Amino acid sequence: MLILTRALDQGVTARNATPRQFFLSHARGYKLDREIAAGAAPESSPLRALRAQILVRPSFRRTLARRVEQLLEEAGPPPRVAGCRMAPWSTRILEAAGALQMLIDRLQAPAPVPARGVAGVRVLLIDGAGPLYYPGANDHLGLVVLEIVEQLEPLTNW
Repeated sequence: MLILTRALDQGVTARNATPRQFFLSHARGYKLDREIAAGAAPESSPLRALRAQILVRPSFRRTLARRVEQLLEEAGPPPRVAGCRMAPWSTRILEAAGALQMLIDRLQAPAPVPARGVAGVRVLLIDGAGPLYYPGANDHLGLVVLEIVEQLEPLTNW
């Protein structure tokens, strides 16, 4: 796979990714995803550039969309048993259902999307201390999801 990087003194350079870089981009995936989601430029390092290419693949995006769909299905409607309470994450998922559906739609869109948004989805799905899973998270899940949806605005010049 060809990766593009940018150095201040060399401009943009293209080179083939090495097997070691493939391994490291997978092994350090969560760290790289957090960096990209936070706004680090993918072209600023070979590993980030490689990880960004993996993130924006349609198959990777479809996998993430399916996982978000599963969350919505598992949250399901509130139980109707007297005195029964849902888990806090189910309540938050149901409250954010509209935003989560928008997220699914963006992930499944045929147009290319920025790696930053896809990285944001992956971080949301696997961060156990984030608003999706952790009851004490200060972030409102719906607002976090809407921010990611904005970052998934399809690229128009393709």
